[in-house]
Amino acid sequence: MTFGPAGLLAAIGAVLFLAVAFLTARHGGLRQRLFAAFLSAASLSLVNFVIVDSGLAMMQPRLIFIGNTLGLAAAPLLYMFAHAMASEGFRLSPQHVRHFVPLAVISAIVIWQYHARPEADQIAILTGAASGSWLNSPVFVLAIFAYPLAYLTATALLVRRYEQASRATRSSSDGREMRWLLVSIAGLAAGAGLSIAHYVFTNLYPVAWLALALALILGAGVLVLGLYFLVSAFRSLQAAAPLPAGELEAAKYGEHRIDEAQLTDFAETVNAYMATARPHLDPALTLEALARPLPLTSRELSQPLNRHFGQSFYEFIARWRVADAKARLLERPGDTITQVMLDSGFSSKSSFITAFRRETGLTPSQWRANRAGSNTRPRTPGT
Repeated sequence: MTFGPAGLLAAIGAVLFLAVAFLTARHGGLRQRLFAAFLSAASLSLVNFVIVDSGLAMMQPRLIFIGNTLGLAAAPLLYMFAHAMASEGFRLSPQHVRHFVPLAVISAIVIWQYHARPEADQIAILTGAASGSWLNSPVFVLAIFAYPLAYLTATALLVRRYEQASRATRSSSDGREMRWLLVSIAGLAAGAGLSIAHYVFTNLYPVAWLALALALILGAGVLVLGLYFLVSAFRSLQAAAPLPAGELEAAKYGEHRIDEAQLTDFAETVNAYMATARPHLDPALTLEALARPLPLTSRELSQPLNRHFGQSFYEFIARWRVADAKARLLERPGDTITQVMLDSGFSSKSSFITAFRRETGLTPSQWRANRAGSNTRPRTPGT
């Protein structure tokens, strides 16, 4: 039994995933346990790859298909982990068992068509000599790919919904806390493409050097993506910012849509309140907190922001904070950029610079230098 370079990298990745899963499961709540479960399932797929790459599959054919079949559970577990990270209201319930029904069906077919057969039949299936096996059926292979693909797609859509809902209700976050999941899913998609290419140049149109190069790229890519995923996930777990229960699934306006006359009236009310009360200076300001003194409901307030001003709540508040920051940069030349940022309601330097550059095309330091000596006070967004 020998390990190829790709198999060795996969083995390292499997050990790393299992070690992190063990440590994570011992500390924390539901999010940490779901994360540990995902890592454990993903490690089973890597172990299966190691068994194939090392040649152990032909020596012990009963070991094959166990890891990659049970490893399919990683996709729904990732979706559930993402849901727990995005919503405070997420709880495990009996209904979540339905996510694993396709896995149960696939496992039953694998046991029936492979593990229940004699060893000679198993080897024939592995070498492609067996005919009539469901495991070699294009429909079955398509189902195996479709199952995780459906959950990876659902996870990506969930992250997008989180970003939109976060920008619609929070002034301190643009919803990018979970974007690392989109990067990871894109990496998995690239890995799937490389796997297909490797299969083509290994079995259908053999090109030895190209197959080896693809295997090395795939192995190294899995390791790099795994490390990126682990580091990003730990950062996200430590700074989780889930939305309140129900906000992730809330309808946009529904029957609460207001007419154009009310829209203009509400917009003027919001601008007047922003100019006098300056609520944007509170770094923890939320849509609900801004709506309360107006008095409006959150749905009523979101409509002038979205439909009249053409902005999300996050963008609307950021514009007022940038206007405040510009005034402070001119009126208080002795203040540092960080002090101006904090006094203007921003809590993150990266979000401050991004918002400031979006409004002015310059960084705060560049804008202050360009406007040095100017006595013209910057206009507020409502004027």
